[in-house]
Amino acid sequence: MNTFDPRTELPIWKFAIDRGDIGEKLLLHSPECDDSGFSDVPAGKAWDQYDIALHRCETIGWYRVKIDVRKNAGTRHYIEFDGVGGIFAVYVNGQKAAEELQRYLPAAVDIEDYLNDGENLVAVKVDNRNRKARHLTGGKITEWLLYGGLIHKVYLTEKPVLRISHIFAKAEYTGEAAVAIDVRNDGKAPFKGCVKVELAGETAEAAVCCEAGKSAKAVLNVKAKDVTPWSPDTPALYELRAALLDEGGKEVYSASERTGFRTIECSGTRILLNGKDLFIKGANRYDEYDPWGPSVPEEKIREDLLKMKSCGMNFVRTHYEQDPATYRIADEIGIMYMLEVPLNWWAPYDPGEEAPATGTMSQDENAPENWDGLQRIAEDNLDTTFERF
Repeated sequence: MNTFDPRTELPIWKFAIDRGDIGEKLLLHSPECDDSGFSDVPAGKAWDQYDIALHRCETIGWYRVKIDVRKNAGTRHYIEFDGVGGIFAVYVNGQKAAEELQRYLPAAVDIEDYLNDGENLVAVKVDNRNRKARHLTGGKITEWLLYGGLIHKVYLTEKPVLRISHIFAKAEYTGEAAVAIDVRNDGKAPFKGCVKVELAGETAEAAVCCEAGKSAKAVLNVKAKDVTPWSPDTPALYELRAALLDEGGKEVYSASERTGFRTIECSGTRILLNGKDLFIKGANRYDEYDPWGPSVPEEKIREDLLKMKSCGMNFVRTHYEQDPATYRIADEIGIMYMLEVPLNWWAPYDPGEEAPATGTMSQDENAPENWDGLQRIAEDNLDTTFERF
């Protein structure tokens, strides 16, 4: 989702390895720790790439960064991760703000309640060790090692207390679209107004009421005319704009998403895209490229996908959430994606345990190339990809 919320990249962090898992005892999460002897490393790079000694190293790593914040009653601050190589926890000024966040999945952590006005310390504990039954594969034996660290970019974001928190669109090739808008009110007063959606030249409005400290949802239906359906041959994209209006009609917040009109369905043994038979031609893809490992420059991702497209491929299956740029590019050039969420076709948590989607967010569920959609995390993560398929 695209917004006008102030967003600052946090590019350089202090880093230390914690092989004995004694970081908390050594106060690595606390401002009291002297990190002057730690290494300076970039976010957006696996620790395997820092030094040859860390190549294929499955361990615990600590990241620390100082941020300067001016607190404002009208906003809340978040740390946003595009993806992390390991299960991770977030600390702010020595207090734990989030834990057991899942590897590779994007996450947004609300840190407002832990902040001081002025300088603050953010620490991230990343654990990419083999966790046996809780490991990536769900088994005790694996034939590969996992990259570790802040493998994608990290941001500090300031969001208004009253905002659109999520947009989900199901846009069919017929031009019909159902749009769900989530509104979050972290303010002290209730909100009453409406949401307005614009898509492919058409608009729709719906009333919304949201109590203080609560969330509300509005569902709108749009019928667009003369749209070009999204497909690998015609990857047509449209901007969906959503606005939050007060009772007087004044716009108080806006956000947008890019989406396409397409319908994927099955009829017996046939797979249909936009009502026509689809023959899938594709491959499994890892987000990995020498010498960058899992942190591949966007231009290389585009080059890779264009080469696949030039070979006649129209479909990619992947074992895990990849760089956000991957889906934007796939949207544009016409490649369908099937994600195994949360990770691989095994669930990386114990049977009977709640699906580990808490704290994670979807970056690509409105993408027309997305085959399954991350909105199905909770109910589908135990199924194999091929059962869903």
